[in-house]
Amino acid sequence: MSLIFLVSSVIGLPDRSEWPEDVSIPWTSFSVSAPRLFREVIYNLSPSAEDLLKRLLTFDPNIRITAAEALNHSYFKDGDDESDEEDEEEESDEEEEEEEEEVMMMMMMTTMTITMATEMKERQKKQKKRRRVTHRRLPFL
Repeated sequence: MSLIFLVSSVIGLPDRSEWPEDVSIPWTSFSVSAPRLFREVIYNLSPSAEDLLKRLLTFDPNIRITAAEALNHSYFKDGDDESDEEDEEEESDEEEEEEEEEVMMMMMMTTMTITMATEMKERQKKQKKRRRVTHRRLPFL
């Protein structure tokens, strides 16, 4: 649950009308905060990394990037961004790039976990709904 609070402190909280009804954590549990720039949270963030984070850390699962789409994102295909190329020789830049990659992998794993959990919950809801319909159709059950 603390992960949700951490994510909401960065990307902000969606409107109450956009909050899913079937979530066990009520919208009122969060303090309303405005979204922050990713560059304020993660220093030296490349533009492609920032774009991927924005797409990964989205509350609405219909808008959120899928795991397959994330793996095909330019962040993983293009390699280093132009902004990082100038200072590649310096050791501190290499450390920052490693930290950025580590953060990106953690965010991606988190998003994949959330996406998978959302999909599983949707499947369970559909299965329950099918069972209810089946029980109604069969009078002997």
